[in-house]
Amino acid sequence: MMDWFESRNLREKAIVVALAAVLLIVFIDTLLVTPYLEHRQQLAQQLEQAREDLAWMQRAVGRLGSAQTPRQAGIQGNIATYIDTQFSRAGLKQQLQQMTPIERKSVRVRLSDVPFRSLARFFSGLNPQVVVDEIRILPTGETGMVDVNMVLTNLEA
Repeated sequence: MMDWFESRNLREKAIVVALAAVLLIVFIDTLLVTPYLEHRQQLAQQLEQAREDLAWMQRAVGRLGSAQTPRQAGIQGNIATYIDTQFSRAGLKQQLQQMTPIERKSVRVRLSDVPFRSLARFFSGLNPQVVVDEIRILPTGETGMVDVNMVLTNLEA
């Protein structure tokens, strides 16, 4: 390669060197500079969107003021009875495999083949005084279906 280059006259050498420099600049631009600038532009757009979202959230919080939702009444009676009622309301009574009370304030529950949407509906209907201490959600072979093991606790008990 060097023999070939050395055999060229001065003008051809200058053209080859200039062409190599131009190709090097094009490669650097294509492989480094352009992706970097595109990424920076994308980050700038994401930052702008995040700032707009933050401003909207701050306005929404300001509109809410100090209004608070009324506190729900506590659970009357046994937590196991309350949870059993909530499973019935969410349509999960058939999936309930086992419910074991733990002392007076907690209950361990095992459900099989639960539609995930029904599980979400169950959680959204729980009294805020009931918390999930432990949960394990495992997928079944069917899409949208899960097996659930969890411990629920009544904070007021």
